Amino acid sequence: MNLSSSTADQAKAILRRNAFAFALIFLVLVKLWLVHTEEIYGSATEHDALWFLNSAKHWYWGSEYSWTAFVRPPAYPLFIAFVHLLHIPLRIGIELLQAAGYLTLVAGLRRAGVSRAVCFLSFAAMIFHPGSFQLN
Repeated sequence: MNLSSSTADQAKAILRRNAFAFALIFLVLVKLWLVHTEEIYGSATEHDALWFLNSAKHWYWGSEYSWTAFVRPPAYPLFIAFVHLLHIPLRIGIELLQAAGYLTLVAGLRRAGVSRAVCFLSFAAMIFHPGSFQLN
């Protein structure tokens, strides 16, 4: 009896210590579930959506040189190529990157002494912002 009660007490202590982290992870999982069926629709514009995809296909530097070859910075095409390499849908990859940014902000707020409740509400407002469902 004493051993099982101490195990239960240890589990409660771990849950109490990590409840904030579990709550944030739960919000991320809910957001991923909400958007997992949504597709990213590109346009057929040669100098925008297709350029990013073609540039990602060649890892930005491997494509033939043209007057538009290096017009845009390499960050987004390399991100697309890296997400494709990991076999993660682009929409999920974008959401995970945004969630990582939000978690970094919340970690900074916690270090600055902001309460867990305010950090949780801020994170929930950022991750479930209506614009993230329409514009990603």
